[in-house]
Amino acid sequence: MTAAKAGATSNGRKLVSLDELTALPLPTEDVELPEQGVWVTLHAILGTERQRIAEAHKKDADVGDRLNLQHEVIAATLDTTPEKIAVLPAVAIDRLSKVALRLTGFAPDQVDEAVKELGPTPSVASG
Repeated sequence: MTAAKAGATSNGRKLVSLDELTALPLPTEDVELPEQGVWVTLHAILGTERQRIAEAHKKDADVGDRLNLQHEVIAATLDTTPEKIAVLPAVAIDRLSKVALRLTGFAPDQVDEAVKELGPTPSVASG
């Protein structure tokens, strides 16, 4: 059996080389924040960024560090800092978190455990 050539089709799908794949734009998803009356666009992250975030938040980290994972994942998908995410209203953080986790490949339970232990996401805007 020979390797498929880039650009060939298989069952109606285009096959690409690794070089072509890495040159493609990162997937994005728009998220509505109706309470603020705006939409924001989140983007996927590179594997190296995902690994850096995961390493920084090992399972043996305390609950506060695991909760910060939520802010860091959202920040990575918005090209901002976790500190800027932390001051958003809690409802916005929750909406953004669902999409950010999906785009980055983190399991929601990694964040859900910490959120359950600490209660609702604290934010400056919500109190």
